[in-house]
Amino acid sequence: MKARIYLFSGLFAMGLTAGAATTTEAGTLKNQLSDAELNGSSLTVTGPIDASDFETLLGMTNLTSLDLSGATIVEYNGDKLLSGSVHSDANAIPNYAFIGSKITSVKLPSTLTAIGEGAFAGSKIQAIEFPASLKSIGNSAFNNCDNLKQVNVAAGIETGNYVFANCANLETASLNSIEVPVGAFRNCPKLETAYISQSVKSIGADAYAGCSKLTTISFWPTLETIGNSAFYGTGLEIADLSRCGNMTAIGDNVFADCLNLTTVYFPANITSLGSGLFFDNISLTDIKDFPTGLTEIPDHFMKGASNVNSLDMMNERIESIGHYAFHNLNGVERWKAPDSLRYIGDGAMEGWTSLEYIDASMVNLVPELGEDVWAGVENKDKIGLSVPDNLFEQFKATPQWQDFDLELSGVNTGIEDDFAGEASKISITLVGSELQVEAPSEIENVVVYNVAGRLLVAARGLDTTKTVIDMSNLTPEVIIVTVNTAAGTQKTVKFVFKG
Repeated sequence: MKARIYLFSGLFAMGLTAGAATTTEAGTLKNQLSDAELNGSSLTVTGPIDASDFETLLGMTNLTSLDLSGATIVEYNGDKLLSGSVHSDANAIPNYAFIGSKITSVKLPSTLTAIGEGAFAGSKIQAIEFPASLKSIGNSAFNNCDNLKQVNVAAGIETGNYVFANCANLETASLNSIEVPVGAFRNCPKLETAYISQSVKSIGADAYAGCSKLTTISFWPTLETIGNSAFYGTGLEIADLSRCGNMTAIGDNVFADCLNLTTVYFPANITSLGSGLFFDNISLTDIKDFPTGLTEIPDHFMKGASNVNSLDMMNERIESIGHYAFHNLNGVERWKAPDSLRYIGDGAMEGWTSLEYIDASMVNLVPELGEDVWAGVENKDKIGLSVPDNLFEQFKATPQWQDFDLELSGVNTGIEDDFAGEASKISITLVGSELQVEAPSEIENVVVYNVAGRLLVAARGLDTTKTVIDMSNLTPEVIIVTVNTAAGTQKTVKFVFKG
C-alpha cells in the first residue's frame, strides 16, 4: 500500500493548511494526511475512496472546500458507520456524509451516480453542480442548507423527499423531473422562482409549502396530481389549472393560507376536492370553471375566504356541503341552493352577516342540516327563504330552516306525487310575470285569486291545451291558481307572485 501526499505551500486564514492526497487503496485517506492537513480548510483528493474515508472528511471540522473530481468512490462493506450502515454503494456519496459540516464548496466525482440521504443536510454548502452521471439524490440530501441560493436538477435525476426543504436563502430552483417529491422545497421562504418540467405528472404533498415569496408557477397539461398542502402558505396570486385535463382530484389544503391568491381556474374533469382547499384565503374573489362533475363540497373548503361574495359558481349537482365549508363568507348576500342538495354540515355558513335571501326553490327535498349551520347570522326571520310549494310545510317544521322568513316559490317540485289521476298531468308554473299552463286536454278556464279570496285574473273559454297569461299588472303577493279542463279535471296550486 503506497500513497503520495502533496502539500500546498500557501497558508489560509487563521493558519489553516490546504492539502492534497492521492490514495491507491480505499479506506486509507486518514493515514495519508498530517495533523495540519486534518485541520486544514481545503483538500483535494484523488484515487479510490469509500464510506469510511467520508467519515474522515466529516471529522475535519475546519474543512470548507473539497475537490473530489479526481476521486473514485468504491463499494464499502465493513464495520458499522456513523450512519448505522455497514454497506455503501460505489459511485455514491454515503448517507449523511457531510451532515452539519462547514463545507461551503465541493467538486463531485465525474462518475458519481447517487447522493445519499441527508448527505449535505445542515451543511454550509453555498452552491452545488451535479455531474452528468448523477441518477439520484436521496431524501433530505440538502435539507436545511441555509447558504444554498440556487439549484438546478437536470432531467433524469430522481430526487427524494424533502430534498431541498428548509433552505432559508434558496431563491431559484429548477427541477426537471416528472415528479416534484414530497416536501421538496418546503419552508424555503425566499424561493421566488421555481421551474417545473413540462413533463411533470405529480407535485407531492408539502412540495412548496411555506414558500411565501413564490408568486407564480406553471401548471403544465401533463400534471395529474397535486398532494396535500403542496402550496400551503405560498405567495401564489393565480392558480391556473385549466390545462390539466388529466387531473381528477386535488389534495387537502393545497392552496390553504395563500394570502395573495385572488383567482383559481379549475380543470374540467375534477370529481374530488380535498378539505380546506382555500382555507383562510383572504384575497380570493374569483373561481373560474367550477367542476361540473363535482357532487361534494369538502369540509373547510373556503373557510375564512372573506372576500368571496358569491357562490353562483357552484353546479346544480352538488349533494353535500361539508363542515365549515363556507364559514365567515360575510359578504354573501344571496345564495341559491343547488338543485341536488341533500346535506349541509356543521357551521357551513356560520358568520354570513350580510345574508339577505336564500333561494331553495329548486331542491327536491329538505336538505338535512348539521349543527349551527348559520351561527352568527342575526334576524333570520327577516331573511327570505324561497322553497318549493310542496315542501313548504316540511321546511316550516325543520329546525334551523324554520328560523327564516319562508315563502312559496311558485315551484311545485314533485307535483305529480301530490295530485291523483289527470290532475297530476296539468302543469302550472310561474316564470317571471308569466303564468304558464299546460294540460293533456283542452283548458276551459284559469282563475287567479289572492289569499283573501279576491279575484285577480279570469281567463275563460280558452279551448286550448297550452296557454300563457300575462300577470305583470299584479302586485307581489301570494296567489291561488285554479285550472279547469273540458274533461272535468281541476287543479289548484299556491304561489308567491313577486311581480
